[in-house]
Amino acid sequence: MGIDMSRRSATTTGLGPLVTAIILGGMMPVMDSTIVSIGLHTLMETFTTTASTIQWVTTSYLLALTVAVPVVGWAQLRFGSRRLWLFGLLTFVIGSALCSLAWDPVSLIAFRAVQGFAAGILMPLMQTMAVQEAKRQGIEELGGLVATLSLPIAAGPILGPVLGGLVLNWMSWHWLFLINVPIGIAAIVVAVAVLPGDSTVPSTGRRGLDVVGLLSVAGGLAGLLLGFTGSSESRDAPISVKRRVGDG
Repeated sequence: MGIDMSRRSATTTGLGPLVTAIILGGMMPVMDSTIVSIGLHTLMETFTTTASTIQWVTTSYLLALTVAVPVVGWAQLRFGSRRLWLFGLLTFVIGSALCSLAWDPVSLIAFRAVQGFAAGILMPLMQTMAVQEAKRQGIEELGGLVATLSLPIAAGPILGPVLGGLVLNWMSWHWLFLINVPIGIAAIVVAVAVLPGDSTVPSTGRRGLDVVGLLSVAGGLAGLLLGFTGSSESRDAPISVKRRVGDG
């Protein structure tokens, strides 16, 4: 019993600030996807565009996220977890601010890709950083830690539609993206304060980036996602044709 209590105390006391910083930063990309999904119809009316065009606001985000994920392992070894996490947070905040300043669908889609790339950095790092720090401190019981870090993934899809509905009811569409800015700034401040420093990796121990493998994996995943998106649009096309024929 004494051993279990000490392990629980080590997990709670030693990693509490780190877990708080990770959850605060990790909530943004998870909530953002559902918040924006709620506002797609509003964005379509605002920019006077079609549903198939505005759908790329979501697709570009997912494509950029997919491309970024395979790079994270190499970048973490090359630059360090702390630097990479802060870079991801800062990029996500900048991307969110740019999305709120979008002047047409093309600019919004491009800025959403910036957000998606940052999300692709943050999401794989969430559990990796905490587990690595726990092992460094000699903590062996990781089940509770991993479960706690899964909180943003579970709570984000629930909180996103609620916040999105409130934003659309009381504010302009710009706040679908600006809502990330104060959260992101707070996450950056907390991360700077509590994240451990990065250890220096000797140049002889650094692995080079497998460009061919990266292009293959990222290109394959992006192509698969594009294929699913195109398949969904093609399934909708016959319905529209039938309606026009019926109307005629």
